[in-house]
Amino acid sequence: MQDSALCVPQGREPVQSKESVYTFQNDVLPLLQSRCKPCHFPDGKVYAKLPFDDYRTVVSLGKKLNTRFEQKKQQDIITRWIEFGAKAH
Repeated sequence: MQDSALCVPQGREPVQSKESVYTFQNDVLPLLQSRCKPCHFPDGKVYAKLPFDDYRTVVSLGKKLNTRFEQKKQQDIITRWIEFGAKAH
């Protein structure tokens, strides 16, 4: 028997199910660390004002964070994380 969750048309991203909701800790924070570390993490220029390691700051910015990422896949992670309730863990 084939698992329908694995049946994705070639060239298409799988649709996120409720069981695979993105989380801040596992999905969003690593993206932010890879792109925004010089300024928005400890010892960064604007860390005191906009700390991206603080879940509340990131939630308050919401989809505005997508301006930080050029790749659609990264933007989709942020968007889906917010749309599915911005889970912390």
